[in-house]
Amino acid sequence: MGTLVDRFDEHDGPVRGVAIHPTRPLLVTGGDDYKIKVWDIRPQNRKCLFTLNGHLDYVRTVQFHHEMPWI
Repeated sequence: MGTLVDRFDEHDGPVRGVAIHPTRPLLVTGGDDYKIKVWDIRPQNRKCLFTLNGHLDYVRTVQFHHEMPWI
């Protein structure tokens, strides 16, 4: 069994998609609350940086673009 190190609790419901940025300390999550959240995952500063609202359905997948600064 593993050990829980941290918890990100800002979604209102299940999280369906998670992606880690390949070069920066960022995590993006999407969930059943119709929101996408971008997180700073540095150990000393773990927090939600911003939320993208306005989706009309569950967010099931998320991904960072490989060249552009897009989610």
